Amino acid sequence: MLETYERRIADGPDIERWDVWFGKAGMFRRNLEEPDGSINDIAVSSRRAWSYSDVARQLNIIEDTRSGYPKGYNYGPWEHRLRSTVSGFLHGAFSIRVPGVEMDMQDFSYNEGIWSCVFSSSEPDIALRLEGEGEWKDGQWIGRATSATVEASGPSPDEIGRRWVFTDWAVQDAIGSDPICTTQIEYRPDGRPVTTLHLESVTRLLPSEFEEALAPPDPETKTDAVRGRIPLDAVQRFPDAERAPVVTKYTDSGSEEKTNPASDQPASRFGRFLHRGAFVAVTGGVLLVLGFVLFRRKHAS
Repeated sequence: MLETYERRIADGPDIERWDVWFGKAGMFRRNLEEPDGSINDIAVSSRRAWSYSDVARQLNIIEDTRSGYPKGYNYGPWEHRLRSTVSGFLHGAFSIRVPGVEMDMQDFSYNEGIWSCVFSSSEPDIALRLEGEGEWKDGQWIGRATSATVEASGPSPDEIGRRWVFTDWAVQDAIGSDPICTTQIEYRPDGRPVTTLHLESVTRLLPSEFEEALAPPDPETKTDAVRGRIPLDAVQRFPDAERAPVVTKYTDSGSEEKTNPASDQPASRFGRFLHRGAFVAVTGGVLLVLGFVLFRRKHAS
């Protein structure tokens, strides 16, 4: 952590680049380019999941996820995390949620195109309150939730003042005619920025294109449908969540060297939790790929 902070102080924020494919619930792909240029990809379909890292030069394939995921290889929760981030682009401050806490809207006010309101927890002992602000354009029937600030937090008083701002609203033709947020910024309670998320593009896909993106890389040709040629030395296959994996190593000559079932292979590296506990449901009939950039500030916690 100290090395990370020193690097950010010296060189500025870390920059991560993300490409995310969404289909119906339970099907997605996430490509991540780390600040050092390394890549870390995961994909989950209805029955199979896989991950790949060019640092380990290894492809991990879970052939049947219906009984769950092997320990250390649970990619399923990433869908919620990624849709949380997308929710911020689509809904702005309305995407802010606190898992397990019901919030009621109170104290709504409106003046010359600017509105504000307070969201309070329905349980007094939680003492959680958020202030939301936004815009409303009369005649255009366009409303935006542009910021949310923690005004009270009984369980965590040090969170008072944490703020999320949603700016740079623009139309994305792949989604519709209403503008969406393209920049999300989270601020610490003391006002320092933590992360900035910038949406670069949204593309609508054909079902065949989505299926192709979800297919694991071909170890024989060492190619991926999205990234093209990739460095690959080994493939670790899990028959299911219970049985031990079998590792196949690929030599420079292209031949395979089969090893005994192994359980001591390094688990796929997970990226960091992206944003917050929000959630958005993308319509099952719409297949989207989103590209965005995450700037992690030098003071990130």
